[in-house]
Amino acid sequence: MNYLASDYIGVTLIAKESVKAKTFASDIAPDFDNFVTGDIVGKIYSYVLRGASVWWMLQNANGTAYFIKHDTGLFEWADADNDIIRRNILNRGGDVTSFDNEKRNEKIKSWVYKGAGFLALSYISKRVIDRYI
Repeated sequence: MNYLASDYIGVTLIAKESVKAKTFASDIAPDFDNFVTGDIVGKIYSYVLRGASVWWMLQNANGTAYFIKHDTGLFEWADADNDIIRRNILNRGGDVTSFDNEKRNEKIKSWVYKGAGFLALSYISKRVIDRYI
C-alpha cells in the first residue's frame, strides 16, 4: 500500500541510525541538531515536499521547528504510534487492511526470529551441558 505523508502526522520518530536535523527543508541548510541511534527525534507535526523528497517538520521543547529528510529505514516508532497512523488513514478515507496485514506480518516475523534464537540457544546449552556434566 502507498502511504501518504499526512498519515504520519502525530507519530514520534526514533532514530535507527545517525540523523541530521536541518534549520529548513534543504540539504544545504545549516544543521540544527544531530540525533544518534535510539534518540527520540521528535513528533511530526507537518511535512514539506521538495521535489521527490519528503521533509518531516518537527518541533523542540522551545517550539523551534526543524526538518529531517525522510529516508527508508532511518526511523522507527513505538507500537502505540501505529494507532495514530491507522486513524490518519481512516480519516482520509483509506483502507487499513494492508496496513494491518503489514503490522501483523512484522509481529509474526519477530516471533519467528525470537523462537529460532531460543531453539538455537537451547541446542547449544544442551550440547555444553552434555559435554561438561
